[in-house]
Amino acid sequence: MATGQRNSTYRAAFHIRKGTFHKWLGKKPDSPITAADIAKGKASGDPHVVKMATFAANAKKWH
Repeated sequence: MATGQRNSTYRAAFHIRKGTFHKWLGKKPDSPITAADIAKGKASGDPHVVKMATFAANAKKWH
């Protein structure tokens, strides 16, 4: 399979939109995300925000 054929579906399904959790929190993109911010996101009723908060919690462990 050619890369171009797979690329559009792959990007649509797995593209991470950088800065959306910061935008939801109302923070500047270069400011750190705290544990309180992650807890606020996980307590949200929106499943997309909960996923972003979970990703942020997991990404904090990478550094």
